[in-house]
Amino acid sequence: MKSKRILSFILVFVIVFAMAATACGKKEEAAEKEETKQEETLDTEEAGVDDKNDAEAADEEETANKEKKTGEDTLTEEDVQSLKDSIRDTVISEYLEPNNISVEEFAWPDKDEDWGYLRELVGQYGLAFLACSDEIDISSVDSSLASNPEVIKAVLNGIINWIDKQGDFDMGYMENVFSAVYPYKEVIPTIDLAAK
Repeated sequence: MKSKRILSFILVFVIVFAMAATACGKKEEAAEKEETKQEETLDTEEAGVDDKNDAEAADEEETANKEKKTGEDTLTEEDVQSLKDSIRDTVISEYLEPNNISVEEFAWPDKDEDWGYLRELVGQYGLAFLACSDEIDISSVDSSLASNPEVIKAVLNGIINWIDKQGDFDMGYMENVFSAVYPYKEVIPTIDLAAK
C-alpha cells in the first residue's frame, strides 16, 4: 500500500512537471525587466558612466545571457551541497532563531506525516510555477497531521531560495532539484544544522 502511494505521488509529480514543458516560464517577467535594465544601461553608457557602472552592466548582461536550466541539467555534488546548505540556513533563520531554539535542542521531524506535508507543499509550488505565479497556496494543504509544520515550511523555503538563485529554469530542472533531496524523510534529516 505504501509503495503504491509513493508511486502514485511520483506519477502525479512527473505529470505536473511534464505539463510545465509547454507552460509559460516563471522567469519571463524577469527577462523582460532584464531587457529594460539593459536598455537603461545603454542610455547611461551614452551619457558617460564610470568604470564601476560599466562592470555592473557587464555582470547584468552576463546574467541575462545565461541559458535557461532544463531537465537536462543535472545537479552536481557541489549543487546538492549548496542546496542542503540553503535548507540548513533557512531552517536556522526562519525557525530556530525566531523560536530561541539552539541547534543542539533541535531534532528533525520523524513522522511520515511531516514529510508528506512537504510533498504536498512541493506540489503546490509546482502548481504555482505552472500558473506563472509567485504565490504558493499553502492554505489548501492540511498541516494538522504534521508534528511541526513550521520546520517543514522553512525546509521548503530553503529549497525555493536556492532554486531562485539559479536563474531561469523550467519545470524539469525544478524536478531535478526536488529529486536531489528525495526521499525527504531520509535525506533532509542528514543535514547537520551545527555545520554552519
